[in-house]
Amino acid sequence: MRRFAEWLENNPNSDLPSPTKRHKKEKREASRALVIIFENLEAFDRQVVDEVVLVLGSYAHVLRFVIIFGVATEARVVHSLLSHDSYKLLALRTFRFPSPAVFLHQVIDSTVFNDKIWFKFHPKMVQLFVGRYEQENFSIAELSKSMKLALLDHFLTQPASALCCQEPIAQQRFGNYNILSSIRALDSVKKANIISAGPASQIARQLYEPLSELFVYVRCYKPVLSVLFWLFQDLPDSCFAQISQDIVHLHHAVMSSSDFFNAKLDHFYGKATALWACWTVEEWKEKLGECVRILNSADQEALPDLIDVVQDLDRFIENLTNVDERQRQADAEVIGEQHEKYVGKSPSAAEAKKRMAEKLSFFEMQRKIQLRRVVAAKSNVFQRDKKEIGEYLTKTFKMYLRSPDSVPMHECLFPTLTDSFRSRSMAAPNKCLDQTLLCPE
Repeated sequence: MRRFAEWLENNPNSDLPSPTKRHKKEKREASRALVIIFENLEAFDRQVVDEVVLVLGSYAHVLRFVIIFGVATEARVVHSLLSHDSYKLLALRTFRFPSPAVFLHQVIDSTVFNDKIWFKFHPKMVQLFVGRYEQENFSIAELSKSMKLALLDHFLTQPASALCCQEPIAQQRFGNYNILSSIRALDSVKKANIISAGPASQIARQLYEPLSELFVYVRCYKPVLSVLFWLFQDLPDSCFAQISQDIVHLHHAVMSSSDFFNAKLDHFYGKATALWACWTVEEWKEKLGECVRILNSADQEALPDLIDVVQDLDRFIENLTNVDERQRQADAEVIGEQHEKYVGKSPSAAEAKKRMAEKLSFFEMQRKIQLRRVVAAKSNVFQRDKKEIGEYLTKTFKMYLRSPDSVPMHECLFPTLTDSFRSRSMAAPNKCLDQTLLCPE
Protein backbone atom coordinates (compact mmCIF):
# COMPACT_ATOMS: atom_id res chain seq x y z
CA MET A 1 0.00 0.00 0.00
CA ARG A 2 2.86 2.40 0.68
CA ARG A 3 4.36 1.83 -2.76
CA PHE A 4 0.94 2.02 -4.37
CA ALA A 5 0.22 5.36 -2.67
CA GLU A 6 3.59 6.74 -3.80
CA TRP A 7 2.90 5.58 -7.36
CA LEU A 8 -0.46 7.36 -7.36
CA GLU A 9 1.17 10.60 -6.21
CA ASN A 10 3.90 10.41 -8.85
CA ASN A 11 1.66 9.24 -11.71
CA PRO A 12 -1.44 11.39 -12.06
CA ASN A 13 -4.18 9.97 -14.23
CA SER A 14 -4.02 11.71 -17.62
CA ASP A 15 -7.18 10.05 -18.91
CA LEU A 16 -9.39 12.14 -16.64
CA PRO A 17 -10.99 15.25 -18.19
CA SER A 18 -9.26 18.53 -17.63
CA PRO A 19 -10.48 20.48 -14.63
CA THR A 20 -12.99 23.18 -15.24
CA LYS A 21 -13.22 26.46 -13.49
CA ARG A 22 -15.55 25.00 -10.85
CA HIS A 23 -13.48 21.86 -10.23
CA LYS A 24 -10.00 22.27 -8.93
CA LYS A 25 -7.15 19.83 -9.40
CA GLU A 26 -7.33 18.60 -5.80
CA LYS A 27 -10.89 17.46 -6.30
CA ARG A 28 -9.91 15.69 -9.49
CA GLU A 29 -7.15 13.85 -7.64
CA ALA A 30 -9.47 13.07 -4.75
CA SER A 31 -12.12 11.63 -7.08
CA ARG A 32 -10.00 8.59 -7.76
CA ALA A 33 -10.87 5.61 -5.55
CA LEU A 34 -9.61 2.07 -5.04
CA VAL A 35 -12.43 -0.47 -5.39
CA ILE A 36 -12.13 -3.86 -3.65
CA ILE A 37 -14.83 -6.50 -4.14
CA PHE A 38 -15.44 -9.40 -1.75
CA GLU A 39 -17.67 -11.73 -3.73
CA ASN A 40 -18.68 -13.64 -0.58
CA LEU A 41 -17.81 -11.86 2.64
CA GLU A 42 -18.86 -14.76 4.86
CA ALA A 43 -16.36 -17.06 3.16
CA PHE A 44 -13.40 -14.92 4.28
CA ASP A 45 -11.64 -15.16 7.59
CA ARG A 46 -12.68 -12.35 9.91
CA GLN A 47 -9.07 -11.47 10.75
CA VAL A 48 -8.16 -11.14 7.08
CA VAL A 49 -11.01 -8.72 6.38
CA ASP A 50 -10.15 -6.72 9.51
CA GLU A 51 -6.52 -6.34 8.43
CA VAL A 52 -7.52 -5.26 4.92
CA VAL A 53 -9.88 -2.57 6.24
CA LEU A 54 -7.36 -1.30 8.80
CA VAL A 55 -4.56 -1.06 6.22
CA LEU A 56 -6.79 0.82 3.81
CA GLY A 57 -7.94 3.12 6.60
CA SER A 58 -4.38 4.10 7.42
CA TYR A 59 -4.01 5.47 3.84
CA ALA A 60 -7.41 7.17 3.69
CA HIS A 61 -5.73 10.61 3.61
CA VAL A 62 -3.99 9.65 0.36
CA LEU A 63 -6.55 7.50 -1.41
CA ARG A 64 -10.25 6.92 -1.11
CA PHE A 65 -11.31 3.31 -1.13
CA VAL A 66 -14.62 1.57 -1.81
CA ILE A 67 -15.27 -1.96 -0.55
CA ILE A 68 -18.13 -3.97 -2.00
CA PHE A 69 -19.27 -6.82 0.23
CA GLY A 70 -21.04 -9.47 -1.80
CA VAL A 71 -23.86 -11.79 -0.69
CA ALA A 72 -24.15 -10.39 2.88
CA THR A 73 -25.57 -6.96 2.14
CA GLU A 74 -27.13 -6.34 5.56
CA ALA A 75 -25.25 -3.83 7.73
CA ARG A 76 -25.97 -5.97 10.81
CA VAL A 77 -24.21 -8.96 9.25
CA VAL A 78 -21.15 -6.90 8.37
CA HIS A 79 -21.10 -5.44 11.86
CA SER A 80 -21.20 -8.93 13.42
CA LEU A 81 -18.29 -10.15 11.28
CA LEU A 82 -15.91 -7.20 11.70
CA SER A 83 -14.26 -5.79 14.79
CA HIS A 84 -15.11 -2.36 16.16
CA ASP A 85 -11.80 -0.82 15.04
CA SER A 86 -12.39 -1.74 11.42
CA TYR A 87 -16.16 -1.26 11.41
CA LYS A 88 -15.91 2.38 12.54
CA LEU A 89 -13.85 3.19 9.41
CA LEU A 90 -16.72 2.20 7.12
CA ALA A 91 -19.76 4.16 5.98
CA LEU A 92 -22.07 1.36 4.89
CA ARG A 93 -24.61 1.70 2.11
CA THR A 94 -26.93 -1.10 0.98
CA PHE A 95 -27.74 -1.85 -2.65
CA ARG A 96 -29.06 -4.94 -4.43
CA PHE A 97 -28.09 -6.07 -7.88
CA PRO A 98 -29.30 -8.44 -9.14
CA SER A 99 -32.52 -9.25 -7.29
CA PRO A 100 -31.80 -11.21 -4.08
CA ALA A 101 -34.69 -13.55 -4.81
CA VAL A 102 -33.11 -14.61 -8.10
CA PHE A 103 -29.72 -15.11 -6.49
CA LEU A 104 -31.24 -17.01 -3.56
CA HIS A 105 -33.06 -19.34 -5.94
CA GLN A 106 -29.75 -20.01 -7.68
CA VAL A 107 -28.13 -20.88 -4.36
CA ILE A 108 -30.97 -23.20 -3.40
CA ASP A 109 -30.95 -24.90 -6.80
CA SER A 110 -27.20 -25.55 -6.58
CA THR A 111 -27.21 -26.76 -2.95
CA VAL A 112 -30.54 -27.96 -1.60
CA PHE A 113 -31.82 -29.44 -4.85
CA ASN A 114 -28.52 -31.07 -5.71
CA ASP A 115 -28.77 -34.72 -6.75
CA LYS A 116 -25.97 -35.67 -4.34
CA ILE A 117 -28.16 -34.75 -1.34
CA TRP A 118 -30.45 -37.58 -0.24
CA PHE A 119 -33.27 -35.43 1.11
CA LYS A 120 -35.32 -32.54 -0.15
CA PHE A 121 -37.12 -29.72 1.60
CA HIS A 122 -40.83 -29.32 1.13
CA PRO A 123 -41.81 -26.42 -1.17
CA LYS A 124 -43.51 -24.66 1.77
CA MET A 125 -40.26 -24.83 3.72
CA VAL A 126 -38.29 -23.40 0.80
CA GLN A 127 -40.84 -20.61 0.43
CA LEU A 128 -40.37 -19.79 4.12
CA PHE A 129 -36.61 -19.46 3.63
CA VAL A 130 -37.03 -17.31 0.53
CA GLY A 131 -39.58 -15.00 2.12
CA ARG A 132 -37.59 -14.52 5.31
CA TYR A 133 -34.22 -13.77 3.76
CA GLU A 134 -35.54 -11.78 0.85
CA GLN A 135 -37.29 -9.32 3.17
CA GLU A 136 -35.27 -9.39 6.41
CA ASN A 137 -31.72 -10.68 6.24
CA PHE A 138 -30.17 -11.91 3.00
CA SER A 139 -27.19 -13.97 4.10
CA ILE A 140 -25.89 -17.40 3.13
CA ALA A 141 -24.69 -18.11 6.68
CA GLU A 142 -28.12 -17.29 8.09
CA LEU A 143 -29.73 -19.46 5.43
CA SER A 144 -27.56 -22.44 6.35
CA LYS A 145 -28.37 -21.97 10.05
CA SER A 146 -32.09 -21.98 9.29
CA MET A 147 -31.74 -25.17 7.29
CA LYS A 148 -29.87 -26.81 10.16
CA LEU A 149 -32.56 -25.69 12.57
CA ALA A 150 -35.19 -27.13 10.25
CA LEU A 151 -33.38 -30.47 10.26
CA LEU A 152 -33.01 -30.36 14.03
CA ASP A 153 -36.70 -29.56 14.43
CA HIS A 154 -37.58 -32.47 12.16
CA PHE A 155 -35.55 -35.03 14.09
CA LEU A 156 -36.73 -33.76 17.48
CA THR A 157 -40.47 -33.44 16.91
CA GLN A 158 -42.03 -35.85 14.44
CA PRO A 159 -40.70 -38.54 12.12
CA ALA A 160 -43.05 -37.62 9.26
CA SER A 161 -43.16 -33.87 8.70
CA ALA A 162 -43.16 -31.50 5.77
CA LEU A 163 -39.39 -31.64 5.77
CA CYS A 164 -39.32 -35.15 4.26
CA CYS A 165 -39.48 -35.84 0.57
CA GLN A 166 -42.06 -38.12 -1.00
CA GLU A 167 -41.78 -41.86 -0.37
CA PRO A 168 -41.13 -42.84 -4.03
CA ILE A 169 -38.28 -40.32 -4.19
CA ALA A 170 -36.82 -41.66 -0.95
CA GLN A 171 -36.99 -45.25 -2.19
CA GLN A 172 -35.36 -44.25 -5.45
CA ARG A 173 -32.52 -42.41 -3.70
CA PHE A 174 -31.87 -45.00 -1.02
CA GLY A 175 -32.15 -47.86 -3.46
CA ASN A 176 -28.81 -46.89 -4.98
CA TYR A 177 -25.93 -48.27 -2.90
CA ASN A 178 -23.10 -47.16 -5.14
CA ILE A 179 -22.17 -44.48 -2.66
CA LEU A 180 -21.10 -47.17 -0.18
CA SER A 181 -18.09 -48.00 -2.34
CA SER A 182 -16.11 -45.23 -0.64
CA ILE A 183 -17.11 -46.54 2.79
CA ARG A 184 -15.96 -50.05 1.92
CA ALA A 185 -12.52 -48.68 1.04
CA LEU A 186 -11.92 -47.36 4.56
CA ASP A 187 -9.34 -49.16 6.68
CA SER A 188 -11.69 -49.30 9.65
CA VAL A 189 -14.26 -51.16 7.59
CA LYS A 190 -11.66 -53.57 6.27
CA LYS A 191 -10.42 -54.31 9.79
CA ALA A 192 -13.96 -55.09 10.90
CA ASN A 193 -14.14 -57.98 8.38
CA ILE A 194 -17.53 -56.97 7.08
CA ILE A 195 -16.61 -56.50 3.43
CA SER A 196 -18.42 -59.68 2.48
CA ALA A 197 -21.66 -58.48 4.06
CA GLY A 198 -24.30 -56.61 2.14
CA PRO A 199 -24.59 -52.81 2.11
CA ALA A 200 -27.54 -52.84 4.52
CA SER A 201 -25.63 -55.03 6.99
CA GLN A 202 -22.62 -52.73 6.75
CA ILE A 203 -24.72 -49.70 7.66
CA ALA A 204 -26.40 -51.53 10.54
CA ARG A 205 -23.11 -52.72 12.03
CA GLN A 206 -21.45 -49.33 11.72
CA LEU A 207 -24.33 -47.44 13.34
CA TYR A 208 -25.64 -49.89 15.96
CA GLU A 209 -23.00 -49.26 18.62
CA PRO A 210 -22.99 -45.41 18.42
CA LEU A 211 -26.78 -45.30 18.45
CA SER A 212 -26.98 -47.65 21.43
CA GLU A 213 -24.56 -45.44 23.38
CA LEU A 214 -26.60 -42.36 22.48
CA PHE A 215 -29.88 -43.95 23.59
CA VAL A 216 -28.34 -45.05 26.91
CA TYR A 217 -27.14 -41.49 27.47
CA VAL A 218 -30.58 -39.99 26.77
CA ARG A 219 -32.47 -42.51 28.92
CA CYS A 220 -30.19 -42.24 31.95
CA TYR A 221 -29.62 -38.48 31.96
CA LYS A 222 -32.87 -37.41 33.64
CA PRO A 223 -33.00 -40.08 36.44
CA VAL A 224 -29.38 -39.48 37.45
CA LEU A 225 -29.91 -35.70 37.47
CA SER A 226 -32.96 -36.24 39.72
CA VAL A 227 -30.80 -38.25 42.11
CA LEU A 228 -28.24 -35.46 42.18
CA PHE A 229 -30.93 -32.90 43.00
CA TRP A 230 -32.38 -35.07 45.78
CA LEU A 231 -29.06 -35.36 47.58
CA PHE A 232 -29.16 -31.62 48.37
CA GLN A 233 -32.88 -31.08 48.86
CA ASP A 234 -33.05 -30.82 52.67
CA LEU A 235 -30.36 -28.19 53.09
CA PRO A 236 -31.17 -24.76 54.61
CA ASP A 237 -32.71 -22.24 52.25
CA SER A 238 -29.56 -20.17 51.86
CA CYS A 239 -27.37 -23.18 51.10
CA PHE A 240 -30.01 -24.92 48.99
CA ALA A 241 -30.44 -21.84 46.78
CA GLN A 242 -26.74 -21.84 45.97
CA ILE A 243 -26.64 -25.60 45.37
CA SER A 244 -29.77 -25.37 43.19
CA GLN A 245 -28.11 -22.65 41.15
CA ASP A 246 -25.05 -24.85 40.73
CA ILE A 247 -27.26 -27.73 39.58
CA VAL A 248 -28.95 -25.47 37.02
CA HIS A 249 -25.54 -24.32 35.80
CA LEU A 250 -24.43 -27.94 35.63
CA HIS A 251 -27.54 -28.76 33.60
CA HIS A 252 -26.76 -25.97 31.12
CA ALA A 253 -23.10 -26.96 31.08
CA VAL A 254 -24.10 -30.40 29.83
CA MET A 255 -25.58 -28.66 26.79
CA SER A 256 -22.51 -26.53 26.07
CA SER A 257 -18.82 -27.07 25.42
CA SER A 258 -16.93 -29.83 27.21
CA ASP A 259 -14.26 -27.50 28.68
CA PHE A 260 -16.78 -25.45 30.65
CA PHE A 261 -18.61 -28.64 31.60
CA ASN A 262 -15.54 -30.26 33.14
CA ALA A 263 -14.58 -27.12 35.07
CA LYS A 264 -18.10 -26.67 36.45
CA LEU A 265 -18.33 -30.35 37.36
CA ASP A 266 -15.11 -30.31 39.39
CA HIS A 267 -16.22 -27.14 41.22
CA PHE A 268 -19.61 -28.67 41.97
CA TYR A 269 -18.27 -31.91 43.43
CA GLY A 270 -15.84 -29.96 45.57
CA LYS A 271 -18.87 -28.56 47.41
CA ALA A 272 -20.58 -31.95 47.43
CA THR A 273 -17.66 -33.68 49.16
CA ALA A 274 -17.68 -31.15 52.01
CA LEU A 275 -21.43 -31.60 52.46
CA TRP A 276 -21.41 -35.41 52.43
CA ALA A 277 -18.84 -35.48 55.25
CA CYS A 278 -21.41 -33.94 57.66
CA TRP A 279 -24.15 -36.56 57.20
CA THR A 280 -24.85 -39.25 59.82
CA VAL A 281 -25.56 -42.93 59.23
CA GLU A 282 -29.35 -42.45 59.31
CA GLU A 283 -29.16 -39.51 56.90
CA TRP A 284 -27.07 -41.53 54.48
CA LYS A 285 -29.51 -44.47 54.66
CA GLU A 286 -32.47 -42.18 54.01
CA LYS A 287 -30.76 -40.41 51.12
CA LEU A 288 -29.57 -43.58 49.42
CA GLY A 289 -32.96 -45.25 49.89
CA GLU A 290 -34.69 -42.37 48.15
CA CYS A 291 -32.10 -42.48 45.36
CA VAL A 292 -32.88 -46.16 44.81
CA ARG A 293 -36.60 -45.34 44.69
CA ILE A 294 -36.02 -42.61 42.09
CA LEU A 295 -33.97 -44.91 39.88
CA ASN A 296 -36.49 -47.75 40.20
CA SER A 297 -39.32 -45.40 39.20
CA ALA A 298 -37.48 -44.30 36.06
CA ASP A 299 -38.47 -45.30 32.56
CA GLN A 300 -38.50 -49.05 32.04
CA GLU A 301 -36.19 -48.65 29.07
CA ALA A 302 -33.57 -46.92 31.23
CA LEU A 303 -33.84 -49.39 34.12
CA PRO A 304 -31.58 -52.10 32.58
CA ASP A 305 -28.84 -49.51 32.09
CA LEU A 306 -29.09 -48.36 35.73
CA ILE A 307 -29.46 -51.79 37.36
CA ASP A 308 -25.79 -51.85 38.38
CA VAL A 309 -26.13 -48.48 40.09
CA VAL A 310 -29.22 -49.66 41.98
CA GLN A 311 -27.45 -52.82 43.15
CA ASP A 312 -24.42 -50.86 44.35
CA LEU A 313 -26.63 -48.42 46.28
CA ASP A 314 -28.46 -51.34 47.93
CA ARG A 315 -25.10 -52.75 48.96
CA PHE A 316 -24.11 -49.42 50.52
CA ILE A 317 -27.42 -49.30 52.44
CA GLU A 318 -26.84 -52.81 53.79
CA ASN A 319 -23.32 -51.88 54.89
CA LEU A 320 -24.64 -48.80 56.71
CA THR A 321 -27.31 -50.89 58.43
CA ASN A 322 -24.64 -53.22 59.86
CA VAL A 323 -22.10 -50.49 60.56
CA ASP A 324 -22.11 -51.08 64.36
CA GLU A 325 -21.41 -54.79 64.04
CA ARG A 326 -18.71 -54.17 61.47
CA GLN A 327 -17.15 -51.57 63.78
CA ARG A 328 -17.01 -54.11 66.64
CA GLN A 329 -15.37 -56.65 64.36
CA ALA A 330 -12.80 -54.08 63.25
CA ASP A 331 -12.01 -53.19 66.89
CA ALA A 332 -11.65 -56.87 67.78
CA GLU A 333 -9.22 -57.35 64.92
CA VAL A 334 -7.15 -54.39 66.11
CA ILE A 335 -7.07 -55.72 69.69
CA GLY A 336 -6.19 -59.20 68.45
CA GLU A 337 -3.30 -57.88 66.41
CA GLN A 338 -1.94 -55.97 69.39
CA HIS A 339 -2.39 -58.95 71.73
CA GLU A 340 -0.57 -61.25 69.34
CA LYS A 341 2.20 -58.70 68.97
CA TYR A 342 2.86 -58.42 72.71
CA VAL A 343 1.87 -61.75 74.34
CA GLY A 344 1.06 -64.15 71.51
CA LYS A 345 4.61 -65.36 70.99
CA SER A 346 6.91 -66.94 73.54
CA PRO A 347 9.69 -64.42 73.99
CA SER A 348 13.25 -65.60 73.81
CA ALA A 349 15.80 -64.80 76.48
CA ALA A 350 17.12 -61.88 74.50
CA GLU A 351 13.63 -60.46 73.98
CA ALA A 352 12.73 -60.95 77.65
CA LYS A 353 15.91 -59.21 78.67
CA LYS A 354 15.14 -56.38 76.29
CA ARG A 355 11.64 -55.98 77.69
CA MET A 356 12.98 -55.92 81.19
CA ALA A 357 15.46 -53.26 80.16
CA GLU A 358 12.70 -51.13 78.67
CA LYS A 359 10.48 -51.77 81.72
CA LEU A 360 7.54 -52.76 79.52
CA SER A 361 4.80 -53.53 82.03
CA PHE A 362 1.36 -54.98 81.44
CA PHE A 363 -0.28 -51.60 82.06
CA GLU A 364 1.91 -49.94 79.44
CA MET A 365 0.87 -52.60 76.96
CA GLN A 366 -2.81 -51.87 77.71
CA ARG A 367 -2.16 -48.16 77.25
CA LYS A 368 -0.63 -48.71 73.79
CA ILE A 369 -3.53 -50.95 72.80
CA GLN A 370 -5.98 -48.26 73.86
CA LEU A 371 -3.97 -45.65 71.94
CA ARG A 372 -4.10 -47.83 68.83
CA ARG A 373 -7.86 -48.15 69.20
CA VAL A 374 -8.20 -44.37 69.42
CA VAL A 375 -6.13 -43.94 66.26
CA ALA A 376 -8.21 -46.59 64.49
CA ALA A 377 -11.42 -44.85 65.58
CA LYS A 378 -10.39 -41.74 63.65
CA SER A 379 -10.64 -43.74 60.43
CA ASN A 380 -13.45 -46.07 61.49
CA VAL A 381 -15.76 -48.13 59.33
CA PHE A 382 -18.34 -45.39 58.82
CA GLN A 383 -15.69 -42.94 57.67
CA ARG A 384 -14.43 -45.45 55.14
CA ASP A 385 -17.99 -46.12 53.97
CA LYS A 386 -18.66 -42.40 53.49
CA LYS A 387 -15.50 -42.02 51.46
CA GLU A 388 -16.37 -45.03 49.31
CA ILE A 389 -19.95 -43.82 48.74
CA GLY A 390 -18.77 -40.31 47.88
CA GLU A 391 -16.24 -41.60 45.35
CA TYR A 392 -18.83 -43.92 43.82
CA LEU A 393 -21.45 -41.18 43.48
CA THR A 394 -18.91 -38.82 41.95
CA LYS A 395 -17.84 -41.45 39.44
CA THR A 396 -21.47 -42.30 38.60
CA PHE A 397 -22.51 -38.68 38.08
CA LYS A 398 -19.48 -37.96 35.91
CA MET A 399 -20.30 -41.07 33.87
CA TYR A 400 -23.95 -40.25 33.17
CA LEU A 401 -23.95 -36.42 33.42
CA ARG A 402 -21.27 -35.85 30.83
CA SER A 403 -21.13 -33.54 27.88
CA PRO A 404 -22.90 -34.73 24.70
CA ASP A 405 -19.67 -33.96 22.84
CA SER A 406 -18.34 -37.25 24.20
CA VAL A 407 -21.35 -39.26 22.97
CA PRO A 408 -21.24 -40.57 19.37
CA MET A 409 -23.87 -39.18 17.01
CA HIS A 410 -25.04 -36.66 19.62
CA GLU A 411 -25.52 -34.09 16.89
CA CYS A 412 -28.76 -35.87 15.92
CA LEU A 413 -30.40 -34.72 19.16
CA PHE A 414 -28.31 -32.09 20.92
CA PRO A 415 -26.90 -28.74 19.72
CA THR A 416 -23.37 -28.04 20.80
CA LEU A 417 -23.99 -24.34 21.50
CA THR A 418 -27.33 -23.82 23.21
CA ASP A 419 -27.11 -20.03 23.43
CA SER A 420 -26.31 -19.66 19.74
CA PHE A 421 -29.19 -21.88 18.69
CA ARG A 422 -31.60 -20.23 21.11
CA SER A 423 -30.74 -16.80 19.72
CA ARG A 424 -31.58 -18.09 16.24
CA SER A 425 -34.70 -19.98 17.31
CA MET A 426 -36.98 -17.46 15.61
CA ALA A 427 -35.64 -18.68 12.28
CA ALA A 428 -36.97 -22.18 12.96
CA PRO A 429 -40.12 -23.27 11.13
CA ASN A 430 -41.68 -24.49 14.39
CA LYS A 431 -41.92 -22.70 17.75
CA CYS A 432 -41.47 -25.94 19.69
CA LEU A 433 -37.72 -25.88 18.95
CA ASP A 434 -37.07 -23.37 21.75
CA GLN A 435 -38.99 -25.54 24.22
CA THR A 436 -37.00 -28.56 23.08
CA LEU A 437 -33.72 -26.78 23.73
CA LEU A 438 -34.88 -25.81 27.23
CA CYS A 439 -35.94 -29.42 28.00
CA PRO A 440 -33.46 -31.68 26.19
CA GLU A 441 -34.57 -34.78 28.08
